[in-house]
This record gives sequence, C-alpha cells and structure tokens, in this order.
Amino acid sequence: EKLEMELFKQEQKFKLELKREGKELEQELKEGVRDYQSYIQKRNTYAEKVSDMGKSNLTEYVMHRKAILDILAQNIKYKDQEQQKYTYEKNIHQLIFPMTKTSDDIDYLQHNLWIIDEKLAYHHYLASDMKLKSMSEMDNDSGKEPDIVIFDSPFAFTDEQDQPYRNITIIEFKRPGREHYTDAKNPVRQVKEYMDDIVEGKVKTKDGEFLSGTENIRFFCYILCDVDLSIKKLAK
Repeated sequence: EKLEMELFKQEQKFKLELKREGKELEQELKEGVRDYQSYIQKRNTYAEKVSDMGKSNLTEYVMHRKAILDILAQNIKYKDQEQQKYTYEKNIHQLIFPMTKTSDDIDYLQHNLWIIDEKLAYHHYLASDMKLKSMSEMDNDSGKEPDIVIFDSPFAFTDEQDQPYRNITIIEFKRPGREHYTDAKNPVRQVKEYMDDIVEGKVKTKDGEFLSGTENIRFFCYILCDVDLSIKKLAK
C-alpha cells in the first residue's frame, strides 16, 4: 500500500512537471524563439514524455476494462458449483449501472454501460431500477419498474434536433442460466409492456417541457439473458 501511494505521488509530480514544461514552451513561442534548434529539441523531448504518459493512461484504461469484464465473467458462472446455482441478475445490473440511481447521481466513470453498447454512455437521462411514475422525465402513473430506461439524445440516431427525446432505450436483466420461460414470465412481453406504458403517458424534458407525439418514439431494447429454446419461441 505504501508503495502504491509513493508511485501515485511520483505520477502526480511527473504530470505537474509536464504541465509546467508545456506552459514554458508555449510562452517561449509567444515571446519569439531565439534558439530554434534548442526549442525543437525541447519540444521533441516534451512530446515523447506526453506520448509515454498517454500510453500509461491507455494501459490503465485497458486494465480497468479487463478487470470489469473479469468480474462480469465470474457473475455469469455458477456461484455454487456443487448446487449449480447462478448469481442473481442484480449483481450484473449493479455492475452495469448502480441500482436505484439516475444519471444525475452517477458520473461517467461510475458505470459500465459500454459493456452493452458504447453509445449508451452518452445520453440525456437514465433511471436505474425505478418505477416509471417516479422518473422526472415522465408524467406517468405506471408502477412498472424497468431495470434501466435511457432517454437518448436524438443526435445519436436522427437529425431532429428540436425533439429532445425521440429515442428511448430499455434494458432488462435476467438471471444467468435461467431456462424454461413461460408466457407469464415472457421478458419480451415484459419489455413491450414498458414501451406501451411510456407511450401512453407523457414524456418531458428536464426543463419540464412535455413532448407531443410520444407514439412516434423509437425504442431500442436489450434483454440480457441466456438464450434457450423457450426464449427463441417467445421472441418470434
């Protein structure tokens, strides 16, 4: 732990030094370079340091994502090998996006929506494990509780800039290893019911502006589950 702390201190010191060098080079350029050869050499040295720092940050970024994927892999295997029981879907949900939170509570580094789709990380509003009637973006009396609902910014899919929420994404998690879905437990119908309730209600912007034409909202739906024969039949 002491070693990690010392390495962190040295890294911060290096970044500050790099920032200072960059400002000095900018200032020298503004005031007029007197020794062009010396300036080019300093500039090249600075560029090499920046490149090395970028590689370090990229390595850290890749290692972080690898760690998250390793955690995900563990959560879709048996949690009890002897009894052949899987972990609950809430563990995966929590890994992707914290439950009972919204995008107003969570910053970019605190969720892992990229596991499903990189585009999902960029949105106007997201609600995780909340009833439709409690979402600030809706005027709806539905007590249904989708796992995740995302109000997408239109520029991701359309040029209709004057219509803030023309795309809504619904994500539903199911327990790993679950099989033999019945019609009563049909996740496809479950997601369809969420869509119907959203369309029947009213959707509004963060400024409180109600949007007309909710029947024209485009839905993008993800059901995260193991695909067995029953799911294939229900999805037809």
